[in-house]
Amino acid sequence: MLRGILWEKSTDKIVLDVAGVGYEVAVPTRVNTVLNLGAEYVLYTCLVVREDDMSLYGFATPRDKDLFLKLTGVSGVGPKAAMALLSAYEGSQLAQAIALGNHMLLTQAPGIGLKTAQRLVLELKGKFDEGMWRDLLETGKAQEALDGEGAGAGLGLGANGASGLDVLDSLIALGFSLAEAKQAWKTVRSTEEGTSTEDQVRAALRLLAKGGY
Repeated sequence: MLRGILWEKSTDKIVLDVAGVGYEVAVPTRVNTVLNLGAEYVLYTCLVVREDDMSLYGFATPRDKDLFLKLTGVSGVGPKAAMALLSAYEGSQLAQAIALGNHMLLTQAPGIGLKTAQRLVLELKGKFDEGMWRDLLETGKAQEALDGEGAGAGLGLGANGASGLDVLDSLIALGFSLAEAKQAWKTVRSTEEGTSTEDQVRAALRLLAKGGY
């Protein structure tokens, strides 16, 4: 961690004056926007060392730092992608999205494609149910997912490759609860087998509008 005075800042980096030494630190955009020049701050930092570079990354909370380390521990996810995710969403939102297997939300961050989102869920889904994340994930939809009753439970691929998980992602993104989305999809998959994800989502929406799932 570093504690010091904010000396200057740009779009994605700041300089923190710590006892007369200026440290350049990359920070998530949502953190940068609330920092004021001349004020004292504490940042929880991580030093990333590469062959030709040493860079400091700073976070407002230990939980966000832990999430950054988890994200960059996934194959193919570097500091730039991790910072894009942490700039787009609060740490709690990211943890819940991964726990629920919500690929659609993850892909809304710049530079995060579907394959990367799927890899994040695959490698991290079970790593938010203990330690500093336990209190966050013992509530609501995320707990359902961790209990094995969430978005990924029994949602295989159809004959045309349409995924039940993609259907649930779409319905949740439209504001329906996990329970509503699951019940609607269970009905849809028996009548719309072999159709596209878009067709299944439309069919589920019709059911939800009628309350007939």
